[in-house]
Amino acid sequence: MEQRGIRTDKGNLNRAIQVTNLKLQQLKTRLVKLQQWLKEEMAKAVLPTLADISGLDKKLEAMIDKQLDISGKLKSVDNRLEVLSEHTRQVGIFLKYKPVYERYKQENHPTHNAEIRAYEAASSYLKAALNGKQTLPTKAWKAEYSRLTAERSELSQQYVSLKDEVREVEQARKSVYELLQGEAREQSVQTTQGLRR
Repeated sequence: MEQRGIRTDKGNLNRAIQVTNLKLQQLKTRLVKLQQWLKEEMAKAVLPTLADISGLDKKLEAMIDKQLDISGKLKSVDNRLEVLSEHTRQVGIFLKYKPVYERYKQENHPTHNAEIRAYEAASSYLKAALNGKQTLPTKAWKAEYSRLTAERSELSQQYVSLKDEVREVEQARKSVYELLQGEAREQSVQTTQGLRR
């Protein structure tokens, strides 16, 4: 039927098989070329030396030191941000309840006792925080808080990127050590086999 120009299921199947075989042949050729290229690249590859490994160890140590330094800076910034946050919170309480305190401090109003105590607690906190100064430096505290927030954000970004780099270097270092251990095993097996002969 195919010779007469009439397509059949069997003929269609044969054509599909020919196309598939052609694609498989192309893939095999491509795979052989890739394997040859990989062998050539492996032959060109330079194995790491002990100097390279000690340099890698030193770089990793320096990166970890820098990471610890950034971590320490982050902690001090976080601590200062907490203090400033508490200062501004106490200033808010102080200013909110100051009129109530001035109005009812002489009278002992049970309805305003909580506000008066909150004002007195904020007042004593701020006296200790001001170290003898008379004016509240709220603008300075807010400016410092904004500056420290920006600094914290920058330090956090540095810390995260450095953490990722440290992880990559540690992984590379581990791979190099595994490679060297594998080579050492191969050499010991070869020398043992050479001694047996």
